[in-house]
Amino acid sequence: MKVGIIVDNITKHKWENEEIAKELKRRHIKHEMINIYTSPINIEKRNWGIDIALARTASATHFRIEALKSMEVSGVEVINSSECIRNGGDKYTSLVMLYANGLLTPKTFIVSSFESAVKAISEIGTPVVLKPAFGTYGKGVFRVMNLEKELHLLDELPYPYIVQEYIPHKHGDIRVFVVGNEALGAIRRIAPKDEWRTNVSVGATSRPQTLTKKLSKIAVRASKVLGAKYAGVDIIKRENEYIVLEVNTQPDFRGLYSTLGVNPVEKIVNLVS
Repeated sequence: MKVGIIVDNITKHKWENEEIAKELKRRHIKHEMINIYTSPINIEKRNWGIDIALARTASATHFRIEALKSMEVSGVEVINSSECIRNGGDKYTSLVMLYANGLLTPKTFIVSSFESAVKAISEIGTPVVLKPAFGTYGKGVFRVMNLEKELHLLDELPYPYIVQEYIPHKHGDIRVFVVGNEALGAIRRIAPKDEWRTNVSVGATSRPQTLTKKLSKIAVRASKVLGAKYAGVDIIKRENEYIVLEVNTQPDFRGLYSTLGVNPVEKIVNLVS
């Protein structure tokens, strides 16, 4: 058996992928790091030289999804699957799936024009969050506090865009790391001073978060709804309710390790061995 670690120009040197490669080597499992940006993809390709793949790319762009789908058509099992990653990367689709399965989600609209954006914001009421339908690392995400004063932002959006209620998070949001049926740990992500986003890419810090049975159950359920074999589930607490914000189907886990000392790499590699 040979395992492919599927990366791109953004993720090829990430710590997480090096950890996966080291664990595979420790177990004497043949493996190869495959950069899909330097590997031509065509509809006739049937031999990737691998039996199973771990998808570790930066985001769910059309090209990345099609590359993974090409592998699956050729008989390679991809973890997480191309469908799972596509649904996880599409913020609106994933929230629709979560809501349809009884999980609490923020009030959310997808809009395709200035006019529909204004209507959505008016219905939700400010403050609201604007975010691209596809995207990672907090890029292209804005918070609108006053519609009249910030109306110009709506003229500049590359539609379609997500309009979502803003849920205050004085004490940060929560990332739960799930592998299979198990929540391995949770961290609380705190936004830096003068910033409201809790992405590590904008300077957020993390602290240990108690992983209750309720929190664990919600995270595992959210992961399963998207068909993920492992995932990072972002959750926020409002009063006594846990609201699922997003399911990351190609999650980083360095923050989990540095904060809790929990390295999920062994359990991730178990998925392919």
